[in-house]
Amino acid sequence: MKKRILVLIGLIVWVSWIMLSGQNSHAQVKEVKIGIILPLSGPLAPIGNSMKNGAELLAEEINNAGGIKSLKGAKVRLVFADSRGKPDVGMSEAERLINRENVSALSGAFQSAVTYTSTEVAERYKVPYLTSVAVMPEITGRGFKYVFRNSTPNSFSAKMRTEFAEEMEKKFGKGKRYTIGNLYENSDWGMSYGRLYREWVKSAGRTQVLDEAYSAGMSDVTPLIMKIKAAKPDILFLSCYLSDGILIDRGFAEHKVETNIISSGAEHGDPFWLKNIGRLSDFQVWCIPWDIRIMDSKAWIKPINERYKKKYGDDLGAWSASMYQDLSILFDALERAASDNRDKIREALAATKIEDPNRILVPHKVIQFGPDGQNHYAQDLLIQTVNFKHNIVWPSWVASPDYQLVWPQPTWEEKEKMGIKK
Repeated sequence: MKKRILVLIGLIVWVSWIMLSGQNSHAQVKEVKIGIILPLSGPLAPIGNSMKNGAELLAEEINNAGGIKSLKGAKVRLVFADSRGKPDVGMSEAERLINRENVSALSGAFQSAVTYTSTEVAERYKVPYLTSVAVMPEITGRGFKYVFRNSTPNSFSAKMRTEFAEEMEKKFGKGKRYTIGNLYENSDWGMSYGRLYREWVKSAGRTQVLDEAYSAGMSDVTPLIMKIKAAKPDILFLSCYLSDGILIDRGFAEHKVETNIISSGAEHGDPFWLKNIGRLSDFQVWCIPWDIRIMDSKAWIKPINERYKKKYGDDLGAWSASMYQDLSILFDALERAASDNRDKIREALAATKIEDPNRILVPHKVIQFGPDGQNHYAQDLLIQTVNFKHNIVWPSWVASPDYQLVWPQPTWEEKEKMGIKK
């Protein structure tokens, strides 16, 4: 009798194990949860909600096309979390998504500080996290195995801008070496750009005539503007956000500061930039992960933009397109993993190699992650805006075919003749 009971218990345990182990089998998976952390409230809510729109459009397209085919049509379910732009909130939301929502993977979170803390949580719980937009180099510099990034860290984008500056000097400098100015806000983000440009100046043996960190949110930019005007840099590297950028550019116009501006693009990329600044920033060169003009060379994106515009009333923008691209990589990995198991998804992400240009919205030629989780083929765009129209001027393979870069940037006297004035 006792022997029969032991056999019965063994059978029950075995059947239970089989049932539990089958939770990730093709037949059992009905939906796959993906957690997305974004600033959906607070000052950065317009950007966060734009990214949310890009994510929702792609998930809708995947589900309407039959879901994850390797999982017999399992649907994708996005679970959003509002970071409110705060690193501690991002961390707690990552915990909630992992432990309470039981997501299979994470993405987000736009801001570097929020991404930095939330990826620590993901690594601790061994949950794959494909970041979106966040530029802090250290995000993929900590030896983590579950954290991946397709976008450019600021070390990549700063290098691209300095290479552009070197090419402009070679073409237009008439044998003269450009002097450099460096203006940046005193946040971690701004200071990192300040350091990167300073290192470039030193390594290249250049002359830096201005190296200035300013307090974000300042109300009077006049002393700063006059310092820049007195320094007379041939090129000014500018790293600022919307509100400061508006004041700084208005100050440039008011005091007629003559320099060639290469901006981080954080202010230009904001949807409220041109509405507030008008044409005062015409001819500046600025950086962005994506721009709608890329469709000139990637026409296959146009139907995606049409669907986005029909659903949300606006064209795809830098942030919605970046989120769409990053989630497409994650869904591709999910399809290849043929499982909602976190480790299998991580393995599939690590093995990613996308070279088909008709699957790459952004200006990268290849999507592939190195041992550190970073896509070392990542590229940004350099844009020159003229009369409210964006024109891609770098890299050459996606440059706007109907536009010729204007360099050096026109003087204020020349701009006023074009009708550009404060």
